[in-house]
Amino acid sequence: MLQALRNCIIGGGSKMSDPIRKQMTSTLEGLLSANEDTTRTTAAACLGALCSCLKQEELVLVMHMHLLGQSVYCFSFCNMRKCGMSGD
Repeated sequence: MLQALRNCIIGGGSKMSDPIRKQMTSTLEGLLSANEDTTRTTAAACLGALCSCLKQEELVLVMHMHLLGQSVYCFSFCNMRKCGMSGD
């Protein structure tokens, strides 16, 4: 399901309205802390795809919170997010 969402974001994310984009960002950020590795990785990939559609201030916030900021999570967890968001 998340992979299908990622493909939809890639294909038409720039046409998304502000409220939908903000809600989707919030939902995907919540899924980054899911218990299953697959869910976290796919959510990170969706969020990475969504980054190309975010406004500058939203993008800065997402990048700081999930890639650049100090995190309480372990290295492997952060590395998984970075890989997922980069599309690796």
